[in-house]
Parts: sequence; C-alpha cells; structure tokens
Amino acid sequence: MVDIIRVIDASSPGKAGQEYIDKVRAELDAELSSYVKGLGNSKEAASLTEQKRLELARRFDQEFFYVLNILMKNLKEVAHGWLNNNKRGAKVIVAGGSVLAVSSGVDVSEDILRLFNEVKVDFTKGR
Repeated sequence: MVDIIRVIDASSPGKAGQEYIDKVRAELDAELSSYVKGLGNSKEAASLTEQKRLELARRFDQEFFYVLNILMKNLKEVAHGWLNNNKRGAKVIVAGGSVLAVSSGVDVSEDILRLFNEVKVDFTKGR
C-alpha cells in the first residue's frame, strides 16, 4: 500500500509542483488585478470581471492537472521500479485511500517516497 497524497506532499517533486502551481496562481491573480484596474468604472465591469475570472480559473485548472499528471506519471514509474526490484515479494501496490484495512507491514510509502525524492521534474518544459 502507498499513501499517494502523503508521498506527493512530502516529496521533492511534489513540493516543486506546488511551487509551480503557487507561481501560476500568483501570475493569474496579478493578471486579473491588472485587468480589473484597466476596466475602470465601466458599466460592464462586473460582468467582464466575472468572465475574466472564469477564463483564468480554467487556465489554472489546466495547469493544476498538467502538474498532477506529470507527478502521477513519475510516481507510477517509481512504483513500478520498486515493485520489479522489491525484496518483500510484493506483487501489487494499492493506493492507500482505496484500502479498507491493511497491516502496517505492507505500507511501502516510505520506500516509494525515498525513490520519488530522487526524481527531478521541470514543470516548465513543454510550456
């Protein structure tokens, strides 16, 4: 079993992804602020602001899922590597959130976290 959320949150790639998302959020907030200032006191300001807010929310969602997909792709590669080379005889890794009960001895989150921390991810590549 692997606690995916804990591994991503505690990992170097997860922290880099959060940093990237925080930067995107700040840029989008600045863009909205600048846009609103540019509208001044026009009659359509509220409507145009809401349209812009929705557009920026869509862009944020795209960036968020972009980061999440990269993290999950890399985490799956790490998990497959661990599974193929493990000494415990494990044949499958299950996400902890979908498990009703499990013995503490089958939690391999620390092993996966250690390996995942070695992964270097550049979230700006391909953007």
